[in-house]
Amino acid sequence: MTDTQIKNAKPQSKDYPIYDGNGLLLLIKSTGAKIWQFRYYRPITNNRTTVSFGSYPEVSLQQARKQRDEARELIKQGVDPQHYKAEQEQRKQEACSNTFYAMAERWLKFKDVIESALSHVDKNAVRRAYNKAEYERQKRIMLDWWGDFVEQASQGNVSLSGTRNLKLVNH
Repeated sequence: MTDTQIKNAKPQSKDYPIYDGNGLLLLIKSTGAKIWQFRYYRPITNNRTTVSFGSYPEVSLQQARKQRDEARELIKQGVDPQHYKAEQEQRKQEACSNTFYAMAERWLKFKDVIESALSHVDKNAVRRAYNKAEYERQKRIMLDWWGDFVEQASQGNVSLSGTRNLKLVNH
């Protein structure tokens, strides 16, 4: 396949592929769109699947071939390229959400919930003051944990599995 062949490919009444080899093809849509696709067998399930690399000319022939070669290398290692890409995106999002600002923002949102849970509010003012003093130790432990959590997050050693199950990985 060459750039000239790609540029000269015209839409027809039905979608049709132009094959490059090793699973890479350019799908010419009836609308005129030209979409790079890579067909492969998933490493574990051995099911045939397709992944899109983008459209021509935004993704050039050389770029599509490079992406195909990277995907084939992952398959050789027993890794599904689609799962790998999704995992990388999730890691990027977690890295963005593990900033000190994001952690502080979460803390402020949950602060009221934690305060009310630890204060054990009583209608009697004297007992209420006593309970606050009694549970101050628990509050201090929780705040120490939070400080350790924020410190570990700044070093990238935090696993966020949902918003309720925050845990330190290397602690």
